[in-house]
Amino acid sequence: MRTRNAQDFLAFLARTRAGALRHVRESVPAEVLDRIDHAARTDWIPVMEHGRFADAVLGVLGVDDMKSASREFLVQALVKSPAILRLFEGVQRVFGVTVAGFVRVIPSVVAQSYKDAFKVVVERVGSEALVVFEDIAPELLKFDAYPVVWEGVLLGIYDLASMAPQLDFKMQRGARRMEARFRW
Repeated sequence: MRTRNAQDFLAFLARTRAGALRHVRESVPAEVLDRIDHAARTDWIPVMEHGRFADAVLGVLGVDDMKSASREFLVQALVKSPAILRLFEGVQRVFGVTVAGFVRVIPSVVAQSYKDAFKVVVERVGSEALVVFEDIAPELLKFDAYPVVWEGVLLGIYDLASMAPQLDFKMQRGARRMEARFRW
């Protein structure tokens, strides 16, 4: 995982859920927080450490608020990060502010955040698209938070496009596969 994501998420929690941030900092092992707090933004953090962080956040926020926070984080912070901003600006210029346009960049955005974690396939037909994470690394599946975050971020795509969500999300842990069907 890219360390920048954890650093930005902590800053996001400080702005939006300060009470939760205090509990997160108390729940995450000190060595994991130290690595997140002091790493360069371009560093990678092992999934086993980031997963402990993500699960601690899930433990504090719960599933619904973690999903909601992930949606908000996408809109307020992730698409404004230096690595992703230019990509999203280009998509908006070429395709407009649409779910279809944003779905196109999911593989590129995922590559900025995850390293060798899974393969992303996007199949578009008409007014819908199927996004599949295939061969999800078993290390990721040890943590409950990742599917919640993924669903929240994918729902956030509708928020970026100012459209009511029409997302069917399925996590298939045994098959090491996640499917998200977007409609617009």
